[in-house]
Amino acid sequence: MFRNMSIGNKVSLILTLALLIGNIWAILLVSLNIKGSMLDDAKRFLMAKASSDTQKSEEYFNVAGAGLQSMAKAIEARLNEQEVMSPLVLKSLLGYIVDYDQSIVATYVKIQSNLYDEDIQEGMVFVDDNPQSYNQGINTGSIYDIRSKDGKNLIETFANVPIRNASPEEVMFSDPTSLMYRSEEIKAISIAFPVYYEKKRIGVVGAVINMSEFGEQILSKATNAFPHTRRLLLGDNELVVAYYDKGAIGSSILSVSDTLGTKRAIELQKSNKESQDIVEMVSKEGLEGLVALHSFEVWDGVYWTMFNFAPYDELLAELHSTEINIIVILLITMVIVNLLVVGYVKFIMQKDIRMIYDGLKEFFAFLKYERNDVAHIAVDKGDELGKMAKRINEAVVDIKAHMEIDNMAISQAIDSVHKVEQGDLTIRLKTRANNPNLLKLQDILNELLDVLQKRVGSDMNLIHDVFEQYKRLDFTSQIPNAKGNVEITANVLGKEMSQMLAISSGFAQRLTQEAQTLQEAVNNLTNLTNSQASSLEQTAQAVEEITASMQNVSG
Repeated sequence: MFRNMSIGNKVSLILTLALLIGNIWAILLVSLNIKGSMLDDAKRFLMAKASSDTQKSEEYFNVAGAGLQSMAKAIEARLNEQEVMSPLVLKSLLGYIVDYDQSIVATYVKIQSNLYDEDIQEGMVFVDDNPQSYNQGINTGSIYDIRSKDGKNLIETFANVPIRNASPEEVMFSDPTSLMYRSEEIKAISIAFPVYYEKKRIGVVGAVINMSEFGEQILSKATNAFPHTRRLLLGDNELVVAYYDKGAIGSSILSVSDTLGTKRAIELQKSNKESQDIVEMVSKEGLEGLVALHSFEVWDGVYWTMFNFAPYDELLAELHSTEINIIVILLITMVIVNLLVVGYVKFIMQKDIRMIYDGLKEFFAFLKYERNDVAHIAVDKGDELGKMAKRINEAVVDIKAHMEIDNMAISQAIDSVHKVEQGDLTIRLKTRANNPNLLKLQDILNELLDVLQKRVGSDMNLIHDVFEQYKRLDFTSQIPNAKGNVEITANVLGKEMSQMLAISSGFAQRLTQEAQTLQEAVNNLTNLTNSQASSLEQTAQAVEEITASMQNVSG
């Protein structure tokens, strides 16, 4: 099928395939290069986002923890001086902390010292009834106002939280815990600082942080870079401490995502040191992507791990858009190039090829003697087709000239054959042909004529006339300037025949004379014979008469 297609269609098909293959390779190469670059950028972006979230978390706990730690140190200093911090000051300072931060549900204090009143010894809680407004709604509550789901009061709930670090930097960070506050369940952690007196822990100052609110501040969906971004904070014991899904807070991270990325996050968390990593993972929704992991120190000796996942499709959305744009541009380019090339091939190149084809067709007809002339191929261009047409025209002119010479040589050969038929053996083929075969034939014919002239003679007509005269027994004719063997032989034969005839003529004359003499003798003999016959006849008559007489006598 391809062999029977026109050149334009072949060029178009080959060009389309070449462009298609080239475009595919270009798209692959560009995509791979861009993808590699974009993956590097995506990794840097994810890690930068994770680091940004990490920094916000650190700043948050530095602010919240610093105030609580300062209060614990101040209470210790007063106790060492046998003084107390007045309830009003405690309320003011702890109230400021809870009022300042919407994520803090409550601050609390408990000091088991006779220097403080019963409320503080039992435990005081400060809550913000109007978290939307600053410096309004700060109230004092009971430790029973916030309970665990099993009914323990606030102090009891976090009483067994282990102390981190050594004195004087001790801190108690709890795991996320379900608390009941105002008939609502919240997921919260407690950050607290112990109060010491005479090297004995007698109290605690702390805050309850609603991790759902904290997550909204730090890990809000509105700040997600991509629709399917997943950001969370991993704490101790493989527990999620902050996540957009409130129900997952306090649960094992493996219940959220059991992947290599999750397991790597657990490894970083357990290392208890600052570190970073980026690994591939598949989300719970089945999306493949990258997760940036940043383990950081949220407080001295307390490490959490920021988990920031984004799927490849969204990380590389710009790449896909670029690929589509490249494909569209390449397709448009391919169509335009095809149209230009096909148009050029069909309307210009094929026209030139057709002219060359027609010129060659006429030339071949000329070679077969179907035409008397060949038209000039009018393709006057500097490209390959123009050069081809020019070369063909030059070749046609040369071949026409050679053929004219060959035709002249053939015509001369034909004329020479006719002259040879008329008896002229002196003719020679003098026009030299260009065709090697014709040239060889000319040489052979000339050699043949040389041989004929040498063996026979120069003029067959003279030889024929001489032999015609010889047939009439006229041996007097001679061939002038005889050089050929037949001519020489004919002349010699004529001379010899003339000499033989001359000798024969003498013999004939003598024979004639002898014949005349013989004739005379014969005539004489005849006459004598006739005379003798007459005598015999007379004798016979006499005998008959004698016989008759004798018979008569007898009878």
